Amino acid sequence: MARSWLFGYGSLLSVQSRLAHSTIRGEAIPARLTGWQRKWVTRSENELQTYVGAVKSSDTEMNGVLLPLDKSCTVLQAREKDYQFSPVAKSSLDFMSDSVSNTDTFWICETLKEHNANDTFPITQSYVDTCLIGCYEVGGHQAVEAFVHTTHGWENAWVNDRLNPSYPRRAVLEAGNFALIDTLLASTGILQHRK
Repeated sequence: MARSWLFGYGSLLSVQSRLAHSTIRGEAIPARLTGWQRKWVTRSENELQTYVGAVKSSDTEMNGVLLPLDKSCTVLQAREKDYQFSPVAKSSLDFMSDSVSNTDTFWICETLKEHNANDTFPITQSYVDTCLIGCYEVGGHQAVEAFVHTTHGWENAWVNDRLNPSYPRRAVLEAGNFALIDTLLASTGILQHRK
């Protein structure tokens, strides 16, 4: 029987965030996707934040995970209300798994409108932490570095809200995780953009 898969590339990378705030329970399969670019451009008017989004781009790639998808899931649709579910060609994905068949379909949450982060709708560290701890769970340091280097828009408004986290679907991290993430961010040279 054909299955559907969602390419997760933001907070859905975190197993803790997925389990607490969606009904996705299956295995996360590490994957790379070509023809799409991850950017800090998805504005949440309700949550006053800017999240990563995916936009079509012929000569770029990004890392993420394939997640078993039930498109009728209202919880997931509510979580991804600032995106549209768009089809992805299997030929644009690179992954290793026996769980996927040739008849399966693949989807991505595509950004509806592009808006750069600003002081009213900033990138928040609690969201960054959720994405990056998910990357680390999936592929260690290399996956975190790939996320940072293939994501555009870090130079826009970015606030450290760790003392009072504002991302509602965040992963709850320990102090050691924060130190790990900051070390990885510092090694990429991107941490200088955070206020």
